[in-house]
Amino acid sequence: MEWTKICIPSYGRENLIHQKTLRFLSDIRYPKDLIYIFVASQEEKDKYESVSQEYQIVVGVPGLRDQRNFISDWLQEDEIYISMDDDIEGIKSNKSFTELIVDAKLLLGTRRGGLWGILPKDDARCFKPDTTSHLSFIIGAFFVCRNHKEIRLLNLVAHDYELSIRYFLKYGAVFRYRSAGLKTKYLGTCAGQGGRLERKAAAVQFLLETFPDLCRFRDKKGEPDILLNWRYNPGH
Repeated sequence: MEWTKICIPSYGRENLIHQKTLRFLSDIRYPKDLIYIFVASQEEKDKYESVSQEYQIVVGVPGLRDQRNFISDWLQEDEIYISMDDDIEGIKSNKSFTELIVDAKLLLGTRRGGLWGILPKDDARCFKPDTTSHLSFIIGAFFVCRNHKEIRLLNLVAHDYELSIRYFLKYGAVFRYRSAGLKTKYLGTCAGQGGRLERKAAAVQFLLETFPDLCRFRDKKGEPDILLNWRYNPGH
């Protein structure tokens, strides 16, 4: 297979990234010269390089939303790339990582969709042997994407919901393979975490106001959240 660039936004995790995502990629022998770590400043870059100089470290901008937009600008238009968080422990699937990427690139190559992902959890009881193309949640911790610079993230949080919607509106489809799941730890409640609950509420409100036909509000364990309208037909 033709190897694909992996882009990893990271901040203040020069040790954790080696214990998690980079260890996983090393175990599967992914080419290190195609793994790019995007950090917020030259000071951050120096810290990451002090731990390891085997990877490509790019100085981007502070803030995850702006960093994702920076990565899009940094890549070539129409380039297919892999995005991963810095704390991924692994992927559970009946296929290897290489096979998953090959499948994703084949689907993206049809140009019927520009975004491909897997299930957000590695619970094999939820696995189904198919790939959906309706509007669905593509987890931001790991996805394969055809880069389009005009697709900009505006929300400070809930980037993955926004990205899923914007790619669905562009193509009329997003791909989600339902026989693979991500092994990682997600943040729990936002309460008491420096206003994070308020930021999430504002992000949910933004999505509801911007895309009223594509999502609806739900309460998830006391937190504001949304559900995507998988029946939505953009008329493609």
